[in-house]
Amino acid sequence: MEGRFEVILLHLALLDHFLNGLAGSETLRRDVQELLIRDMDRSLRELGIGDMSIGKQMKKVGAGMLGRLNSYEAAIAADDETKTTELVAAIIDRNIDFAGESGSSHFARYFWKQLCSLNAIDTQAWSLTDCIYADLS
Repeated sequence: MEGRFEVILLHLALLDHFLNGLAGSETLRRDVQELLIRDMDRSLRELGIGDMSIGKQMKKVGAGMLGRLNSYEAAIAADDETKTTELVAAIIDRNIDFAGESGSSHFARYFWKQLCSLNAIDTQAWSLTDCIYADLS
């Protein structure tokens, strides 16, 4: 579950950063974050977390989400490919055990390329379909 959660938050951080720079996007940003929280609640319930424990688990999810978004935003603020990818790799290493593999560096490079793709969008004439993540294959 942790790896999937991390990948979701990585993409949320990219989208949130993009939307943060747009006038009038506050409602959309909030809606996307609330959708993620509702989906995580549903997923935890499907995994068998009961009503008595769901609040405690969702508090952990919310804290993790906020912490990761702040960490990813700090990585983006470095505004340098090397620094940003190092910071993103460190975030991922803290939260996913790749068992000695270099998975975090792959995700960090992916993050940087997606960030560059989003930064290239004309924010004066964009549509939500412009935020579809670039095919980097």
